[in-house]
Amino acid sequence: MWQRRRLSRCKGGLKYAVDAAFDWFRSLLSPQGFAHVLALGVFLVQMVSIDVFLVRYSSSLSLVTLIVDIPLFIHLAWFWREESAYRAAPVQWFLYSWMQAAKVVVLFCRVMPRLPNNVDGEAVLRGEGFSIDGTWFGSLNSPSMLANILLLTPVFYALLMFRSSKAIFGSVSKRVTVDLIMHYDMLWHVAIDMVDQVDMFYYARLPEWVGKEIVENNRKGIVLIQTVVPFLLFMSIVLQAQSFPGVVRDTWTIPALWDADGAEPLDAATRRSPSKKRSLPPEHRQLASGSEGYASQQRASTDSRTQPPAPASPVPVADTRIPITGSDAPYLPPLPHVKTSVSSLSSLRPPVEPLKLPEDGQGPPPPPLPPLATQAQRTGQAVTFAASIVSGDRHTGPPAVTHVRTSLNAGEREQISNLERARRRRVQ
Repeated sequence: MWQRRRLSRCKGGLKYAVDAAFDWFRSLLSPQGFAHVLALGVFLVQMVSIDVFLVRYSSSLSLVTLIVDIPLFIHLAWFWREESAYRAAPVQWFLYSWMQAAKVVVLFCRVMPRLPNNVDGEAVLRGEGFSIDGTWFGSLNSPSMLANILLLTPVFYALLMFRSSKAIFGSVSKRVTVDLIMHYDMLWHVAIDMVDQVDMFYYARLPEWVGKEIVENNRKGIVLIQTVVPFLLFMSIVLQAQSFPGVVRDTWTIPALWDADGAEPLDAATRRSPSKKRSLPPEHRQLASGSEGYASQQRASTDSRTQPPAPASPVPVADTRIPITGSDAPYLPPLPHVKTSVSSLSSLRPPVEPLKLPEDGQGPPPPPLPPLATQAQRTGQAVTFAASIVSGDRHTGPPAVTHVRTSLNAGEREQISNLERARRRRVQ
């Protein structure tokens, strides 16, 4: 049994490898797949050639760069699909630029001055010797050969940019857009900068290509130039590591538009998306719970008016009464020994008829308010007032404002008024 499972796993892995190889060969027929193969070849040729120069003219310790070069080559070969180019290419170019910057400094300071030169200095100044276009190769270890190997860097950059362009823009665009112009403008600028960097390598052999009189008269200046150029090369290549565009996320997060009541997000098309809800602050949750209790009480009171009253069951009460403020004020009926809350205390208040104002907004002044009871009842009135504004009765229309005195501050009253306006907009 165990051997069968192992054999099935081996067959599954072999099938996956065969399918991946078939897909890879099929991708070579596309321009992006061909660019991927060229990028692998350019990177491998440049890596091996530079390591040969470093080992022969500098030191064998330069092979420590293989710690990064080999994983980078595997990374290039692994992410061969077009869909993964926009994620893999920025990382590949970043690591490549830092390693190339370190190699270029060693090549300029240790390798370039030691390379043999079989060309006359005047021919070099005319462009016949040290040539960045590679028209002449004195030998495989000549300065021209090293310059042409370094010129593979902009080629490698252009191939990576071409592979990621389709993944970034979705398809090969046939129209000229701003994004496409910026993409290829960056490509040309970076390529031209890299050509200038390679052209700066001739400063490492400047005393051999100028006259002896110029060297004797400007010895300090030549030494200063040869000291500054390595720093310029390193900084320019390192800064170009940030020049590769890429997309970090597949989808861009758009902030949701929340409704005025803070309960549900709004969508641009439907203006309503009940899939997500935001948690309200504690004071808003208290008002919302009070509004639900008040709405249920109003429905219960409406049903009780249409039906005959049922006989009340005796409830044991205590001989305690809650006095209302004022010496001559009457007493409230005794409260039962039950578990009460702020929302239940609101039911003890007698119903207050809402004051209906005319359409022009002018009317008689509101009647004087009765004296308020204890702090518990004042809290119940405040919650009831908030509930009457927030919930209302959607079957009969928007509720009227009840003129009762509450313990809410100015900020809470403004918040309640905002909620009422939002509710009216939804009803309309």
